[in-house]
Order: sequence, then C-alpha cells, then structure tokens
Amino acid sequence: MAGLTYIVDLGGRSLEVEVQHADGKLWAVIQGKKILVSLHRTGECGLYTVGIENRRRRVGLTQEDAHYKALWLGKEVPVSLEPASIHQLRRHLKSASAGKSGKEVIESHMPGLIVKINVKPGQPVRKGDGLLVIEAMKMENEIRAPQDGIIETMIVKEGQEVKGGQPLCVLRSTEESSNA
Repeated sequence: MAGLTYIVDLGGRSLEVEVQHADGKLWAVIQGKKILVSLHRTGECGLYTVGIENRRRRVGLTQEDAHYKALWLGKEVPVSLEPASIHQLRRHLKSASAGKSGKEVIESHMPGLIVKINVKPGQPVRKGDGLLVIEAMKMENEIRAPQDGIIETMIVKEGQEVKGGQPLCVLRSTEESSNA
C-alpha cells in the first residue's frame, strides 16, 4: 500500500520516509525497511510519546518558523519535514533559476554557528571545494561548492549563528562567465 512520502531532515541528515496506514497502524518505510511507529501527545505542552517498534520514548517538540526542534534522549535535534513532491519541485525550480542566472545561492542545511570561512568574494572554486564550516550539535559540517564557479558574495561572517535554509553565499557559475 502506497502512502505519503516526506523528506525528513534530522540534524542535517535527510531521509526519505514513506508513511503508511494499514490495519489500523502507522508504518514508516525508511530505506526499504518497514517500521511500526506511533506518536501520541501527552497532557503536557509540547511533549509526545514516540513509539518505534516496541520501544517508547518521550520527546519534546518546539516549533521555530517552519522548522522544529526535538529534545530526544537529552539532545536537541533540529527537525524539518516536507512532502517529497514539494521538496523535488523546490529543488528543480532552484536549479532551473540557477542555470538561467548563472548564480546559485548556497544555503545552510542546518542551524548552527559559522566557525570557519575558507573563501572570499572573487575567489574561483571547483565543485567539491570546502566553502565554510558550520558547527551544529558539537559537530563540524563542511559546506562544499555544488559546481565550479566564482564566489560572488559572502553573506555570513565567522562567529555568526545561522538557521536552516539561511543563505550563506552566492556562487556564480564559471560556465556562464566563459559563455559571456
């Protein structure tokens, strides 16, 4: 039985999750594995009981704009949820507009702290080059160039807090530059 598919981002890790209702139960299909799940609001504000297979845990959820934060096993984890069809359409529109303008806005995949910036405006970069480092949940995450290009603008500074989806820099495609 096909269900609804979502892209779930848990602390910077994206998962495709299909949610199915069958036999009065709720199932999540993640990487081909079907898992019995449940979610029940407790009487307390923002607290839920989450069941995964036969294990149950209490989770605190708070909403920040279109994103959530979950307090899970004593750790705060940023969470976002988006229908897969919307996610794919947004990515398609973003890449189509980048191709037309020759510019791409590089966004943060997660909330965190900018701890290091490796590039400056005017600097050429190659696909895969490290642009900057974001610290989130005591882990450093390197943001890399998605294509060859030239850094047009740095929007953030070292020491700055950023939110998930926040613009970090603008990359101008070198293909566009060489065709001009």
